[in-house]
Amino acid sequence: MTVTRPRAATLSLRSRIRLLTVSVAALAVAICSFVIYMVTEDALRAQLSDRVGRDADKLIASDSSGLSPAVFGFAAGPRAGRYLQVGIVSADGDVYSASGSFTPFASADGELEPVVASVVAGESDRVVTDLNGYAVAIEKAPSGSTVLVGESYRSLDGVMSGLLLIFVTVGGALVVLAGLSGYLVARTGLRPVGRLTRATRRITETGDLSPVAVVGDDELAHLADRFNDMLAALQRSRLAQNHLIVDAGTELLAPLTALRTNIELLIEIGDPDRAPAVPLDQDAVDQLRRDIVDQLDEVARRIHRLVDEAREAHTRDG
Repeated sequence: MTVTRPRAATLSLRSRIRLLTVSVAALAVAICSFVIYMVTEDALRAQLSDRVGRDADKLIASDSSGLSPAVFGFAAGPRAGRYLQVGIVSADGDVYSASGSFTPFASADGELEPVVASVVAGESDRVVTDLNGYAVAIEKAPSGSTVLVGESYRSLDGVMSGLLLIFVTVGGALVVLAGLSGYLVARTGLRPVGRLTRATRRITETGDLSPVAVVGDDELAHLADRFNDMLAALQRSRLAQNHLIVDAGTELLAPLTALRTNIELLIEIGDPDRAPAVPLDQDAVDQLRRDIVDQLDEVARRIHRLVDEAREAHTRDG
């Protein structure tokens, strides 16, 4: 019987386990990093919106009291100009900007954005929203002027870049650790499979049917038990074959010896140069021939019986 083997896999089972472990770890790290990154970004954007709202409140308090904005805790610091934009629309409609730029409150042609114009027109008292890449707070002052505070989301780039670098570094370390863990798991978990492989190679090369060592009580240990059961069955089959050979030799030795003796005697009778010392009459020769036929029948019967016994033994072992 010819067994057709499927196309061999390009990777060993141990390598596939390591690859699967690394892939799952990398996917988990990527998903977690993405989720944390998005949640962190949303939280920072919310903090930025809250901060520009508080800055607008401080400027309103300064406008109402005539005191410096610093008195109320407003300090632009390094944010001014680069990320922070502060403006005011007077009650007469004149627009002023601390940096000279009206971004993000007005378009390139100087026209106020609709959301800013709505607060200036008195349609709402306070709006905090996203506008042209800025978190913007627009608030109506008691004096009739409108305070504009905007901070660019680019101010978060440094924090998000640092967070991304942390994710890449930690994620890479976790993937490497997962690869090492996969290697250790594969080496430890597949050790029983290695023992079975070495046992099959030993059986093929030497015919030694000694059982393999069984360690643990898991599925691989049960597989080793079944493998040992198979080896025991093969050992019993081999012993049965040896017994059959011994029995066949014992059963056939005597009739074959007698048959050979009678055939040699019959040959001597027919050969004038090898005539027997005691001449045999025709009746004795005929009896000798009948004995030979009977002995052949006896040999055939014994062979058939041995074949039947071997077939029954094979059926029991199977």
